[in-house]
Amino acid sequence: MGTRDVDHPYGFAAFTVDPGRFPGDTARMHATYYSLDKPNGELSVFEQFTLRRKRSDGHRH
Repeated sequence: MGTRDVDHPYGFAAFTVDPGRFPGDTARMHATYYSLDKPNGELSVFEQFTLRRKRSDGHRH
């Protein structure tokens, strides 16, 4: 599933990562997509989401 912003076809994504605080904790990646507004090039947030995953270093072998 995707989204298209026809009025603002240019933009970029910025990411921040929270690796968690200890082995086996949940890591998070936050993404924000910014639209580049015409004609002056101002930025506006178009979409944001967060991906989460348990760290794999929490397993004992």
